[in-house]
Amino acid sequence: LAQLVKLAKGQFLLFTDADMSLNPKWIEGMISSVDTNPGLVGGFTSIQSDNYFLALQNVDLHFGQGMLKVLNDLGISISLLGNNMLVNKSKLDEVGGYENLEFSVVEDVTLLKRLTESGHNAILSYNASTHSSTIGEPNCRLLMNQRHRWMEGFKVTPIWLKLIMLLKFSFLPALIYLVYQNPIFILGLVLKVTMSLLFIKEIERSVNSNNSVFVILLFELFEPILYYSTFICSAFPFKINWKGREF
Repeated sequence: LAQLVKLAKGQFLLFTDADMSLNPKWIEGMISSVDTNPGLVGGFTSIQSDNYFLALQNVDLHFGQGMLKVLNDLGISISLLGNNMLVNKSKLDEVGGYENLEFSVVEDVTLLKRLTESGHNAILSYNASTHSSTIGEPNCRLLMNQRHRWMEGFKVTPIWLKLIMLLKFSFLPALIYLVYQNPIFILGLVLKVTMSLLFIKEIERSVNSNNSVFVILLFELFEPILYYSTFICSAFPFKINWKGREF
């Protein structure tokens, strides 16, 4: 990436991955988001879903990107997906380019952090034209490897965000305990499921995407399995396989 940036002559650098299927209006959509002269723009990515395992990953990705958008609109830039990204070349040069970033297996998050710490804003532009798709992980082993790598990016997030995630991890055990004490607390689960469903549907509406209500509800069972498994994997010194190398 550092070498390609040096060769590029344009004002804006567009980044994607080899397994992405790009929207025909992707470039136009990303460029239309630079009116405020940001350092970086992130588009919206879905996972191509032809089975339930991939469809559940897609719902998780939609929900996660939606939460990132909420935080970003509040002025808190946490992360984005490097497979759907625009970078302002002059602002990248200001911070020393890719070659001066500290090594990370989540280089997109590291770049975002460096740009925002240098005073350059980031935009998450979610609409039909910036919406492209990627290939999901075909099995649990590769999915855990991916999430283990993503957790490396989580480690550099603010302490308050880590506390929020701790509360998220604690929600299900706490709810099970409360329901055991008093069945009326099952209403808390109903409220959580309803709010998640409405939130995901609103995000999908903005990018012209659609998951079935059944898959979104099924995700409520898949989510705790995925997140607790990721937490356990990250707690052990397992190797991360990234771009053909182990770290």
